[in-house]
Amino acid sequence: MTAPSAPAPSSTLPPRRAWPGRSLLGNSWEANRDYVTRILSAAYNQIAEDPAQNWVLWQAVRAKLSKVLTERWRASGLRTARMYRDALMARAVPPEPSRAPGEHVALVRALLTDYNDAFVEHCEYRQETDGNLHFEVTGHTGMAKSSCAISIADWLSPIDPARVKEYVNFDLSELHKRLKDKKPRETVIQDEYLALTGEGARTDAARFANLEDTLRASQVNLFVLSPRRQDHATMQARLEALFWNRAQRWTAFLVWVEDTPLGMLSVPWCRPELWTEYQAFKKANTARTLSGAFRDERHIARTGLQVLEDERVIRYLTEIVPKPKKATVEEALTHFCPMMLSAAQKAQVVEFIWFAAAELTRFGPEFEWFFGLPPTPGLRAVSEAMHARSTA
Repeated sequence: MTAPSAPAPSSTLPPRRAWPGRSLLGNSWEANRDYVTRILSAAYNQIAEDPAQNWVLWQAVRAKLSKVLTERWRASGLRTARMYRDALMARAVPPEPSRAPGEHVALVRALLTDYNDAFVEHCEYRQETDGNLHFEVTGHTGMAKSSCAISIADWLSPIDPARVKEYVNFDLSELHKRLKDKKPRETVIQDEYLALTGEGARTDAARFANLEDTLRASQVNLFVLSPRRQDHATMQARLEALFWNRAQRWTAFLVWVEDTPLGMLSVPWCRPELWTEYQAFKKANTARTLSGAFRDERHIARTGLQVLEDERVIRYLTEIVPKPKKATVEEALTHFCPMMLSAAQKAQVVEFIWFAAAELTRFGPEFEWFFGLPPTPGLRAVSEAMHARSTA
C-alpha cells in the first residue's frame, strides 16, 4: 500500500480560512448551562439520600431539562425527524434517573456547550504539530453528513470542484488510491462505511485499522462516514449528527472523544459547486457500494477489472511471463496490486480474471449481461495474450 508523501514543514502551509460554523449556534447557546447541570447534579444527590422523594423530584427536573433543551434547539432553527428527537430526549431527559449519573450530567452539559472554538483549536494544533485529523461522522441518514464532511475538508484545504471525486471514496478497496499523493491538510472521506458482511469482512476491518495507523504523522486527514458507530480505534473524535437547519443549510453535531460527550459543533453544508460534483459521483457509486457490502458477483467482477487497469499487472501478464497461468495472475495481484483484499477475496478475483480472460471470446457481446460490466482494454489484452500463446 502506498503511503502519503512526507509532510511539509508547518511554516510552509498556507493560512486557513476562519471557521464558517463559529456563529451558527448563536450567542445564547450556553445560557443557563451551569445552572441546569447544577440542579441535575443536586437532584441525583437528593434522590440518593431520600429515595421516597424520587418520583416527584425527578419529574420536576425532567420538566426543566426538557424546556431548556427544546427552547435552545428551536431558537437555533434546529429540527430532526420525530422518532429521532424522541430517542434523543430519552437519552437527555430519561423517564427515570440514570444508573450512571455522571454520564447523564456530562451529556446534558455537552448538549448545552458550544464546542466550535475547541474544535478549531484541536484542528490547528494537530496540523501545526505535523499531525493529522481522524474523525468518524455518524448519525441517521438524511442529516447532510457527507456535505458537512466535505465542508470541513474544504475548510482545512480548499477543494477544486472538478477534483471532488479525488477526495471522496466509496469502495474500501480503492481507499489507497485516494490517499496516494495527497498533500498536508488535504482530506480523504471514506463515505458510506458499512459494517461489512460475508467472507473476509474481519480482514477488511483489520486492514482498514492498519491504514489508519500509517496516516498518523502524515498530515493527511481521514474522515469516515457511517450511519452508526464503527470500531475505529484511531479516530480522534466522533461527530454525531443530531439536528439540521435546512433553511440556513447547516447541521449540529455532538462531539465525542472516546466515550465522553464534549459539546456541540455547527457545520455549514458544503459549497453548491462541490455538492453538485459529489452527488453525481455518489450516484454512480451507490450500486457499487452495496455490491461490495454483500460481496456479490458484480463486486468480484468489478474488482478484477480494476486490477487489470494497473499497467504493471497487464505488462506482467502479457509480456513478462512466458505463458499466463492462474498462478501467474495470483503473482501479479500479490506483487503489483495494493488493493485491500483478504485471502478469500483475492482467490475470487484471481478466479474471475482467469475465467473471464480465457472465455472472453465465447461471451462476446453478452459479457456485460453476465457480469454487469463491459470488458475493459486490460481484460482484452490479457485474453489476447493468453490465446496467442496457447496457440503458438
